[in-house]
Amino acid sequence: MDKTGDHQKPEIATAVRTIWKPWMKFVAAAVLFVVGFAAYLNFDRWMGNEIRLYGSVAQQPTLLPDGSIITLQAGAEAMFNKRTFPQQRTVELKKGKALFDVKHQTGSSFVVDLEHNYVRDIGTTFEVNLLKDDVEVLVKEGIVALSSGKGDHAEELVLQKNQKGLYKRQTASLSKIDLSVDNDTDVAQKLSYSNVRLDSICSDLEKHFRANITVVGDSLKARKLSMYFDGQTLNEIVQILSKTLNVKWKTGKKGYSIYE
Repeated sequence: MDKTGDHQKPEIATAVRTIWKPWMKFVAAAVLFVVGFAAYLNFDRWMGNEIRLYGSVAQQPTLLPDGSIITLQAGAEAMFNKRTFPQQRTVELKKGKALFDVKHQTGSSFVVDLEHNYVRDIGTTFEVNLLKDDVEVLVKEGIVALSSGKGDHAEELVLQKNQKGLYKRQTASLSKIDLSVDNDTDVAQKLSYSNVRLDSICSDLEKHFRANITVVGDSLKARKLSMYFDGQTLNEIVQILSKTLNVKWKTGKKGYSIYE
């Protein structure tokens, strides 16, 4: 019997050590930072906290969490964060024209955030119109502050009822004009209709504007609408009604006509 048989020694596994070079650590840290920062920026969007509002021809009012009301005209766009809104009552107006009916809260201002400046309100009704190069603010009730920019060094122009403020983007300048009180009857003042016949709406508008509005056709008269008007002229209102119902309209010496 051969006593010199083969005796194999067990192989010892050699641990492989990963060597992190300095540049690799820097890249990994940068990637983690970018991913984390993106998650931070998009957290509210992913969680559904960003509420986007879009204006329509019907101009339906939207109730905000604090009880304030925003009404966007057709083509307008706004946004607010429902998570932070109770602490910071801020609405971003992205474009277009919007009417704000703000509920007063002691120690908490309502802010309309714009691209280059802002409008700060204490509790009132006002309108913000984003033009191509300017911003117009029309105060219907209460007091509003229109800023020349953002930050601690921004100036504020105080506007009161029946005053219009103008902000010019190129020069960051502020100005205001006084509007005649007599013009109040030329625009709608918080007219609300819920599932009301068209002929009944027009009859109410006739009393408010002291004008004639003719609705042609029994079927058209009977069509019902839910509408809200505030700050529009009668001409604008007739156009909105016609577009909402997809019908025609015209004006003449005897007033307005709405027809199919």
